[in-house]
Amino acid sequence: MNTTLPTLPATRPVQNFFLRQNPQFAILALALLLITFSLGYLTHLSLKNQLLEMVNDQARVIVDNISPALQFGDRDSAQTILSSLNSNRSVEAAMLLDTDQKPFAQWFKHRELHPKLTQMQYANVSDTPWLSDNVISLPVWINASVQGHLLVLINYDPLKTRLLTLLSITIIVVLLSLIAAYFMLQKVQRALGRSEAALYQQANFDGITHLPNRYAFFNELGQTLGRLAPTRNPFFLLFFDLDNFKAVNDTHGHITGDKLLYAVGQRMHHNLPKDWRLFHLGSDEFVMITSIALPPAQLESALRMIKQILKSPFVIDANEFFVTMSIGISRYPEHGQTVEALLRSADTALHAGKREHKGQARLFSEELSTLSRNRFKTENALRHAIELDELRLFYQPQISLSTGRIIGVEALLRWQHAEKLIAPDEFIPVAEESGLILELGEWALYEGCKVRKHWLDQGLSDFTIAINLSSRQLTDIDLPFLVQTVLERTCLPARLLELEITESMLMRDLDKAVVALQKLRRLGVKIAIDDFGTGYSSIAYLKQLPIDLLKIDRSFVRDLDHDENDRAIIKAILQLAQTLGLNTLAEGIEEDSQAEYLKQHGCRLGQGYLWAKALPQSEAFVKIRQSQQLKG
Repeated sequence: MNTTLPTLPATRPVQNFFLRQNPQFAILALALLLITFSLGYLTHLSLKNQLLEMVNDQARVIVDNISPALQFGDRDSAQTILSSLNSNRSVEAAMLLDTDQKPFAQWFKHRELHPKLTQMQYANVSDTPWLSDNVISLPVWINASVQGHLLVLINYDPLKTRLLTLLSITIIVVLLSLIAAYFMLQKVQRALGRSEAALYQQANFDGITHLPNRYAFFNELGQTLGRLAPTRNPFFLLFFDLDNFKAVNDTHGHITGDKLLYAVGQRMHHNLPKDWRLFHLGSDEFVMITSIALPPAQLESALRMIKQILKSPFVIDANEFFVTMSIGISRYPEHGQTVEALLRSADTALHAGKREHKGQARLFSEELSTLSRNRFKTENALRHAIELDELRLFYQPQISLSTGRIIGVEALLRWQHAEKLIAPDEFIPVAEESGLILELGEWALYEGCKVRKHWLDQGLSDFTIAINLSSRQLTDIDLPFLVQTVLERTCLPARLLELEITESMLMRDLDKAVVALQKLRRLGVKIAIDDFGTGYSSIAYLKQLPIDLLKIDRSFVRDLDHDENDRAIIKAILQLAQTLGLNTLAEGIEEDSQAEYLKQHGCRLGQGYLWAKALPQSEAFVKIRQSQQLKG
């Protein structure tokens, strides 16, 4: 698979950055060296001036002291005075000239300096001090007249040696600093390079599956769309969703779930065509971009290949996991010409397919888009249904087959919206998918108990009200507390409330269901299993369940008069209920012959259009009262 991704738009590659900075680093080094030499030269001039001032001051002192020796012709004293310059390392020689510019006294540090002394005596002297090259000349005044001159030969070598030493040390320090700075910059460059690589990895790749992530997907698909815009060459976008992945997290923990996601991602990564780019969007969602739009036959073959890749189990921590995927497919440019549009179309197809049957692939169509928009509108309207008082409960009587009297009612939810009464088949799936079912279920439970308590206060006794629970409610740990709270608020005796759950709900997580039902049973309410016979209940578990009633599904009753299989199934259910000591109720009875057959084979209760459809509260009240008056 090609997972090459574009460079992050907000990040400059560090390697190129430093390569561009290296010439500037060299220029900086040269500039520092030039500054060092310039400072050395300025220091040289400053020290030279200081030296000249120091020697000149010392020479003036000597002139003041040597004038008597010159006046009285005392050459030895003059020689001694001149030799005092020996302490000054920068003075090499000195000569005292008389008025005829002949040497009167002279001093030199080294014999080889004698030729220089000979040259000094021919130097141009004047009545004013002067400096020529490295010779200082000062006049010697005696009685207000110049009687001689003092010549001092200066040695600049110590100064030069000092300056060269200082300059060498400075250059070495600068060079070492530059070398250290260069290697430090190289180290920083490598560290920043590693940091950039880590940031790039973190920004573009998922930490669980190590696949390109959501950011990389939007970036990659955006560039692909921009590249294909002129030609509009088609390609497919496949949106994957792992089926029942939540159950893996719930039963084995999120660490195992993450390991499974990694295993799924890596297996697909290594087995899909290399030009198909696979991304992990997050949670249990993957998306793939095909290089071209495949013909229908090849697309079906590719989908079969994906299923084959996932067919063998994944072994995680010694546990086997069989994985199926639901797939939504969109096609560029028909189903969208932007990243958002293509992904939305694939997502719409994915969820439409999952609502029908998990583990299948679905190609987007405008019909699905219309359905999706309608579901969205339904969900938004349903969120306001309670506050706008649009929900209704209708009540269908439950009849004793032996006496024909009403022994209970089932509360059925309806939605009065826009002057239309909407059946539960149209909005309950939306409520379950959106999570609104918990709120609707709580409302139905409270409203049903409140109405049943009102009827009780009106003298209607000795019958139960059955209220359906959703699968979300059954797995909600707060359900027992909710039921207890509703019973306390409405003051309804618990024995008059019956809670119905379907067999399929029961089998999704039987252990949790048993715990929840036991807590409910301890409150004193009755438990019924609805649509019995359509699921796959284990008799071993069934006998452990705290239930009171089995409701035979209407699908077995509908063809009871002419279908031997249905009659055999009903007989088996009735025999099972009798063995377990459970009451039975058949749903969907529309014919007297059906009621008679069920009664003869031991079914005690019935429900269906033979007696009444689901009735509004007022009509149900009248019908129940009539039934109880007949009893009286």
